[in-house]
Amino acid sequence: MATLKHKSDKALNLINGNEVFGNEYIISESDTGRVKFGDGVTPYNYLGYAKTPGEYAEATGTNTYIITSPQIAITYFTGQPFRVKFTNTNTGASTLNVNSLGAKALVKNASDPLVAGDVTAGQIYNVCYDGTNMQIISPVFTSAGSGWDNEPLVGIGPTGIIEEWFAPLAVDYSASTGFIANRIFAEKFLIKKTITVDQMRCECTTAIAAKSAQIGLYHDNGFKFPGALRVDGGTVSLATTGIKAVTFGSAQVLTAGTVIWLAISTPDVNTVGFRYGIRRLGFIGRPAGVSTVLPWGWATVHTFNSTMPDPFPTATIGYISQTTQSPLVELHRSA
Repeated sequence: MATLKHKSDKALNLINGNEVFGNEYIISESDTGRVKFGDGVTPYNYLGYAKTPGEYAEATGTNTYIITSPQIAITYFTGQPFRVKFTNTNTGASTLNVNSLGAKALVKNASDPLVAGDVTAGQIYNVCYDGTNMQIISPVFTSAGSGWDNEPLVGIGPTGIIEEWFAPLAVDYSASTGFIANRIFAEKFLIKKTITVDQMRCECTTAIAAKSAQIGLYHDNGFKFPGALRVDGGTVSLATTGIKAVTFGSAQVLTAGTVIWLAISTPDVNTVGFRYGIRRLGFIGRPAGVSTVLPWGWATVHTFNSTMPDPFPTATIGYISQTTQSPLVELHRSA
């Protein structure tokens, strides 16, 4: 058995050195009290701490958040993790400054700035410094709390079994008395973890006889737009109010790290109402040539018929913005 060895130094020296320590080493930071164990492979900065008092801290302020804790950081380094309890809800784009090392932008989805309500007072978040920004890597919820990308909406289905439905973005749910006729709406769904889905649904809140809607899934075209049709879910009747679900011909495996688009095509009347969502999180980024909006999705003219268009039409394209209403479409996790 190898003889245990002990290495002790100031945290800054250990971080700057970033050595690989053998598995016989116990490494302690003399100025923070934190301890790591070498494994003979992993550089020091990427080893986890054997005890974690230095990972947790409370952030004061609003939007310009500040942490002051001698046990949490001597310097910034890429991959540095924090567990942060925010004392106040944010009201817009935000920064985090740890021990006066410099304010870094707080972001979500790798690089998107926060919007109002992304950080909730009293909630603890996992945050990681990526070398430029502070990424919030635990799910961000708003006060609506309904769901965000892969966060499920859990409920009891008609058979009495607990079911999970996934909304494309965090939303405020409301009922609309009417949407523009002959439009197709598409909203981004970022797949955070691989899941299998077998149904889609929408909810009709104002019915009209002999009318239907069409729902389906689109691939991303690589440029923040929906592209080729992936699944034509089929038509749902709008003759009565209530939740309208369709079952796919075959279950769809949605792979982590990919983007799909949930789409709904409205009929040729303006008086049909749907449950809709107002986006609070997750805008899709600003595509080339778009300089004044941060779109959450797209809507375009499409004459309703019995099939979804392939590819997604681009004529008379419009933006679904943070305050725009669009019919809410959800996915069902396969049992």
